[in-house]
Amino acid sequence: MQNDHDYYPSPRHHEADNSTTRVCDSTDQVIAGLELITLQRSRKLHALSRLGLWGVLIFTASAIALWQATVIWPTCPPHSRALLGASPTAEMIHAALLVYVISALVLTGSRHTRKTERYAGWSQIGFMLPFYFFYWYADILTLNFPHLTAISVLLLLLEHLRLNLLCRELLRHEYEEHSRKIRRIRLLSKH
Repeated sequence: MQNDHDYYPSPRHHEADNSTTRVCDSTDQVIAGLELITLQRSRKLHALSRLGLWGVLIFTASAIALWQATVIWPTCPPHSRALLGASPTAEMIHAALLVYVISALVLTGSRHTRKTERYAGWSQIGFMLPFYFFYWYADILTLNFPHLTAISVLLLLLEHLRLNLLCRELLRHEYEEHSRKIRRIRLLSKH
């Protein structure tokens, strides 16, 4: 079966100049190489755009596992509490969470304006999970679990949305650039 990128000269081309055949072959090879590069880049961008959903899934699974751990250990054992000392107050934990949320929003906004192709959800997961421990250690996790989980998931979804919008923009630009290069190559091969 003939591929769009393969060039098979028809019998009438045998009568033509061999340089024309060589130009067509090299043009088709350049176009095939360009399409391969564009395909690889678009696959990378599609994979990058889905990374945020994996982050949300991993975080949600971790939060559920932590919630199940509170069934086994509803409070911190006395010997661990004696070793670690007094727990921070609820107000201190809330204030630390508020500071983290504000800084995460500012950093997400700055990554959006700089058009950074890096997914920062993994570090957000790493910063949010210890708050479960702090709330558990202060014996207020059951009260704050839904709020903490909702805030965390919203921050991760915001990061996913930022990256998804960027990948869509880059894909659109990639396809426009690809079309422009193909038109130019075909125009130059005719001359």
